[in-house]
Amino acid sequence: MRKLICAAVAVSVLAAACSTSADPDEGSAPTEPPATSSTLAADSADSAAATEPAADDMGPPDTTPSDTAPPPTTQPFFPGTEDGRPFLELTLTEKIHEFLELPNTAFAANIAGEMGLTGDQRWVPWVMDIMRTAGARNVSDTSMGALERLTGIESSGDFNTDYVRYGSWYRTNGVDPGEGYETFKSELYAYLDFRFGDMLAQVTDRVTLGAIQFGGVRRGGIPELNNPERLLLLNRFSVQLVTGGMLSDQITIPLGHWDQAAKAPQLVAAGLVDEENGVVYFPGVMTAEQFIRQAADAVDQEVITLDTSCFEGGLE
Repeated sequence: MRKLICAAVAVSVLAAACSTSADPDEGSAPTEPPATSSTLAADSADSAAATEPAADDMGPPDTTPSDTAPPPTTQPFFPGTEDGRPFLELTLTEKIHEFLELPNTAFAANIAGEMGLTGDQRWVPWVMDIMRTAGARNVSDTSMGALERLTGIESSGDFNTDYVRYGSWYRTNGVDPGEGYETFKSELYAYLDFRFGDMLAQVTDRVTLGAIQFGGVRRGGIPELNNPERLLLLNRFSVQLVTGGMLSDQITIPLGHWDQAAKAPQLVAAGLVDEENGVVYFPGVMTAEQFIRQAADAVDQEVITLDTSCFEGGLE
């Protein structure tokens, strides 16, 4: 079949050549010389000149935005830093410092990812701590990817499976987390419970410290929310919830959490409760700075009583 096609093409070419060739015996008019690159260029220029409008006919340049312009890209949001510098311009050490000052998932995911890119296995326990305490899917996914890079063990994509898998790797290899890990871990876990910070600060061996992980709350270990001696952790804010009766115009606040600045709540939330009817009214909240001003005269006292009007906002 290929031979028949080639033969047909050859015949077509010969026929075309015969029909256009000049026969001197027939007295036909001479044909034009074949086009060269120079003549093709000239023809192209003439064609362009013929179709291009004259200078006098040209209007002002079209400044209408093109419909095909690329859409603007959305940059990920990062909270501000203490000195106002963009978070992404900081070194890894500076990012860790900012993260401990203001723990949030944006900082956590970025730090875990950058630790993974270094290829330095000392970051394994750091990433595991971030993964364990963040409680957000984007941080977990980034942390699992980082741990896969650092250990060479493929991630399963499942939090529980990977947490056990990479934890076993760390306990087997016993890599030293390096300088600064003690402060990082004790301060990070203090956000879960200030007692964790005190406990971890007593562990002097860094490898052992890296192997200690939070196992969750024991059965029956979740305290009542209306216990003013217990701090709540809401969106990484340490909150002291204090309550009173629905008709109360004053509320009593224990001061046990305010003896050390590192352990003090960031917010005090007041709630007035009608237990009989199941109604709760929140007069508002007070920042730590506002509360300290209110309690300036409460020296050597265990509690302070404030008017509910001192709390700003309100939610029923």
